[in-house]
Amino acid sequence: MPTATGPQLPGCEHHRHPQLYRYAVRTASPEVSAPQAGGRRHSGGAGAGHRDPKIIRTELLALFTELETRGLVEDFEAFKSTLVVERNANDRNRLDVLSHENLVNQFRVYAHSVQYVL
Repeated sequence: MPTATGPQLPGCEHHRHPQLYRYAVRTASPEVSAPQAGGRRHSGGAGAGHRDPKIIRTELLALFTELETRGLVEDFEAFKSTLVVERNANDRNRLDVLSHENLVNQFRVYAHSVQYVL
């Protein structure tokens, strides 16, 4: 069920982030065209049925903030500044995304030193 910030995501595990991004983009509008950024739209309404690189980038930023509130990723500004979304030069039906997520480190090791005062 979509929310104001995008689709609801299934359970999130760290190793599944690429699948979550693909799931979110595909379920937002499964059958859409991918026009060139800033290109002219058909008469279906402003941006109706289109997913250009700018729209996908905005959706991925919204998804990142959702993952951040779940405590899975951190450093939104770094993610935003390194996120690249562009049409593939060889396949105009494909959008390529390059992202650098900063996963929240897991608390797996606890070190404790006990010193006795005599």
